[in-house]
Amino acid sequence: MPARPADGRGNDNQQVALQLSLSVRTDERHLTSVYAKLGLSGRSARAAAVARLLTHG
Repeated sequence: MPARPADGRGNDNQQVALQLSLSVRTDERHLTSVYAKLGLSGRSARAAAVARLLTHG
């Protein structure tokens, strides 16, 4: 499965799910799982992690 390249680039879950040929619910479940594994809780923590990744690769 490809990475979720649209994160942090202004696309919402519905747009990303469409690009990856997934249902919105499946996309959200995958994100929830990844965020939990990374110990990220709350929108600001997730947004900061995505911004850091996009900035520093």
